[in-house]
Amino acid sequence: MLDVAKQKLMNRAEFREGRAEDLPFSDNEFDIVTLITALEFTEDPQKAISEAIRVCRGRIFLGVMNKYSFIGVNRRLQGLIYPSVYNNARFFHISKLTAMVRHHSREFVSVGAASFFTLWMVWFCKEARRVYSGDQNPFGAFFGLSFSVTFSYTTIQEPFGKASK
Repeated sequence: MLDVAKQKLMNRAEFREGRAEDLPFSDNEFDIVTLITALEFTEDPQKAISEAIRVCRGRIFLGVMNKYSFIGVNRRLQGLIYPSVYNNARFFHISKLTAMVRHHSREFVSVGAASFFTLWMVWFCKEARRVYSGDQNPFGAFFGLSFSVTFSYTTIQEPFGKASK
């Protein structure tokens, strides 16, 4: 994925390889930290959230695939038939993700859901979409969550990109 990003963005961005559980950045280095479909593939999602909080001084956005959505179930079933990157994925439900964030932060958490319905599902889901909207939608294929981070400084490191003397 890093190679694909480099090809698309060329020299318009600086790329660093690392693990979400051990980010190669200083504390409070970024105004915004975004993890989209990343927690699903980490060894320790709780540690990844902790690291996101450590390197952020503003707001964090998390996006995960819903364990109970039609698409989430379909991806897991497809994995039983043929190899897929999703065979190694950890799917979440919004209550689990919210609990993981609340373990680290007491800030207000904003939640939303995106639903992707094929035409054959529209009739079945029409009533569900009326009853369950936004963050309460149990069929949402993707959940988004954001929260503010209080600025703190816990380690001493050189800012990203600067060499030590």
